[in-house]
Amino acid sequence: MSRCEKSSESEATVFAGSLAIETDEDVQVISEGEARMDRINSLILNDLQSPLTAMTGLLDLVLREAVTLRPDQAALIQRAYSITQSLNRSSQRLFHLYGANHAGLSPNSRFMYGRELVNATIAELESQAKWRQVTIVAKVMDDLRLYVDPVLLKEVLHELLLNAINVSQAQGQVTLEAAVEEGESKILLSVRDQGSGIPAVELDELFKEKGAVTGKSSFGGRRKRGTSLGLPLSSRIVQAHGGTLEVESAVGVGSVFRIRLPNPRPRILVVDDQQMDIDYLAMILDSLNVEIIKARNGPLALVALGEGARDSTGGSGIDLVITDIAMPGMNGFELLEQIVQDPLTAAIPVVLLTGEASMAQRVKGFRMGAADFVMKPIHPPDFLLCIRRLMGCVPGF
Repeated sequence: MSRCEKSSESEATVFAGSLAIETDEDVQVISEGEARMDRINSLILNDLQSPLTAMTGLLDLVLREAVTLRPDQAALIQRAYSITQSLNRSSQRLFHLYGANHAGLSPNSRFMYGRELVNATIAELESQAKWRQVTIVAKVMDDLRLYVDPVLLKEVLHELLLNAINVSQAQGQVTLEAAVEEGESKILLSVRDQGSGIPAVELDELFKEKGAVTGKSSFGGRRKRGTSLGLPLSSRIVQAHGGTLEVESAVGVGSVFRIRLPNPRPRILVVDDQQMDIDYLAMILDSLNVEIIKARNGPLALVALGEGARDSTGGSGIDLVITDIAMPGMNGFELLEQIVQDPLTAAIPVVLLTGEASMAQRVKGFRMGAADFVMKPIHPPDFLLCIRRLMGCVPGF
């Protein structure tokens, strides 16, 4: 039977029978905040997600045998399956949001295809919008590249879209726009609704923690309830990305929430012992609006990787490495090995350049962790497609 005992310090609690870790008859003291988060996480993972995942699997098995069921039975099971999936997604969102709210925000940002993130978020809310008879319109700039934590920013877009749907009248429209602002230094994401708007006196309270219960995204929806429970956290997530979350609203017209994020240029490290080849690659890559860092050998490349750190909201140090395999001293495979073995650089994709059409060489590279191979002589369209994919300019990253 677990018991709780207050330690001599008010901010610490000892959980002797449950959360405490005993070592040599000593008891590790866990802070109240950590203990509370551990209990909530355990509740979500064990008491919600595990049963929902099991139920989803069971219903999926039943649906596979749907040919033996009457149409009405199959329809009911399909409905139960959809509801269970929705609950499972909600519990996962609760887990992410609770963790972000109580464990601090450290975005794990990467470059990704903007339309991919927008479409994935809208797909999760299509059934809600259909039920409310609301149309979601997405206007996303072609080849939009984002540098974000996809899990965290998706939660922000989910919150803003869900609020907009909930305050919309039947046959209303919610518009999500995503584009690069003039000057290309910022990305603008906006969510616009056609609700009754928010009085000016309440706008300042929307993103404050104390206003989380009473504030509303917009008024006039069929379910007139406070929907801004996640707006303070959403604002904090955007700020952790180095951005801002703002709202503009007019009573009787609706509201628009605007997210502005940094728009860093990816840094690509090109490694080749031939200066002519480096310059040729740089010329091809220039069309992608990237920053090129050049190195004539493996050791110089490692120096560039070590010196490339910068603020997490402004992009990673080096975002992609393109290296020739056949180099004197340290060849491309040896450079790849150094990159993947260092925890600080292991996540950086590496593209290997080779003039040897050898399957064994490709197998070796992929097993070592290479992201892709490019054959010499380089065919610019194919080469650019590979780099655009890795830099989040086209689907598939």
